[in-house]
Amino acid sequence: MKDNKKIFDVRGIREAVFIMLYQHMFTEADNDTDAAVFAENWNVELSDADIDEVRRRFEVITAADAEILETVRTLSPKRALTRIPKILLSILKTGIGEMKLLNQPYKMVINECVELAKNYGDGRDYAFVNAVLDTYRKNASSAG
Repeated sequence: MKDNKKIFDVRGIREAVFIMLYQHMFTEADNDTDAAVFAENWNVELSDADIDEVRRRFEVITAADAEILETVRTLSPKRALTRIPKILLSILKTGIGEMKLLNQPYKMVINECVELAKNYGDGRDYAFVNAVLDTYRKNASSAG
């Protein structure tokens, strides 16, 4: 690839959604959270279909923000939402949103969110992400 651009796959789409959710926590300006602007700023190649998919996932998750945050609060009773770093909240929103609202496979979503926590979080943040998302999976499986 001559411009050192990264081409996205499904994992990359999930990472793009996570990063957009993180950016959205600091600004709600459309141009800062638009998938096309994201692709340009992060030097990635997204097809028009990928851009549409990132936008769709982002919009579904942000529309359910309060519901997802309540789920995180319920699944993490020992840690107040205000004590969870925003980067981890963004990963958890991505994971719960994709499993709960977008019906993505639990195992794949949890594994990829744990990897995001390893790449973007500190220390053992990945263990917290894994515990919260796995508890969500177990609760959802027993409810369904």
